[in-house]
Amino acid sequence: ATKDDAAVLNNDNNDESGEEVVEPQIFKYAAPYANIIGKDDPFLNVDIVLHRNGEPDPCSRQMQTQTQTQQQLDNNYGSGISMLGNIAKRLGISSSTTTSNDDTTTTSSSAKKEEDSSNNKKSPLSQSILRSTEHFAKPLSFDSKYDLDAVLTHAFASITPSSSSLFKDHDPSSCGPTWEEQDPNNKPHYLDQVNAHSSPIINTSFSSLIKYCDMGIDRTPLQPDHNKLVRLGQVKSLPCTFHTREGVRVDSLKMLVDLAREVQLLGQKKKSGGGECSGVIGDDDDNQENDKTCTAATTTTTTSGNDQKNELHLYAVSAGRVFMFAPKHIGEIFELPHVQGPKGLPVSLQVMSLQPRVFDIYNFFDRAESAAIVEKALKETSETHRMKRSSTGASGYNLNSKRT
Repeated sequence: ATKDDAAVLNNDNNDESGEEVVEPQIFKYAAPYANIIGKDDPFLNVDIVLHRNGEPDPCSRQMQTQTQTQQQLDNNYGSGISMLGNIAKRLGISSSTTTSNDDTTTTSSSAKKEEDSSNNKKSPLSQSILRSTEHFAKPLSFDSKYDLDAVLTHAFASITPSSSSLFKDHDPSSCGPTWEEQDPNNKPHYLDQVNAHSSPIINTSFSSLIKYCDMGIDRTPLQPDHNKLVRLGQVKSLPCTFHTREGVRVDSLKMLVDLAREVQLLGQKKKSGGGECSGVIGDDDDNQENDKTCTAATTTTTTSGNDQKNELHLYAVSAGRVFMFAPKHIGEIFELPHVQGPKGLPVSLQVMSLQPRVFDIYNFFDRAESAAIVEKALKETSETHRMKRSSTGASGYNLNSKRT
């Protein structure tokens, strides 16, 4: 991990009883992170449900509720800020703003207390993200999709006593690569080979998600932006990209925040008998980009008795791979408002078959465009391109009366 004057952390220590010892810490990216997520943490009480690419069933679920250890961590984080204030005071540096108007003087102490109080309500995901940023030597930007991919991969894959207790129903290690069990040569993952004679950080500090995200040179296609990928700080492996159910890539922290807020909004609407997505992210009904994000958000609210759970489903795509839709049943609809068809109509997919996956695409082109395609095909005269009966056999043009 990198250390500088603005970072004081080491919270992954255990005492003799095995309990996590949480020490005061100040994250160097806490300020820009707070500027984006706002006063209230949008991830609180929104379960993060993680899927592998193309899989309708999740491989892990991280609950975004504060445990006792998490609360201790947050309180110590606030204490760390207060400690800096005391140090500044002893050095003669003013830590509060004072304004004078004649004989009236007001200070911002109440505002400072309110700010400290908001800092004490960080979700587990926010804490994991802030911890993860400390392990990167390069400057990070929450507006960079490449930086965010690496930070989210590190955050989702990191294993600490406080984070592991938040996983429910699914072990985070179940998000590992599927091809390991199918490899006839039983060749170990390259990350295991690299770390075989060094510290076993892979198996002790990270789940097998990092092995799924970086499948190695033999299984990682090189895309045009391959050199822009940001490797994880500790293990130097490639990150996953993260997408919504509809295939929209999470390319900034702000987008992830908007998705989480939409989940909470839909949860509130369902409690009151509503539940329709109305594009209210940002409180701007006329903003088309907001509408796209709103509808593209995978927002599932489940009920069990009187309990309601808000869920944000994210789909992890291995480095170099492309997103695959994950249909659960025939007839399922995928609305794609972020893909505009002719005359601005939204494109949607209807599942026709699961194996192989076949989709009926609506509004992909209009009747005039389809007629033009048919006309062009019928007018084609080249033997290699014109429409004709399909042939069979390995060589030549052979017709089979029993086949097409």
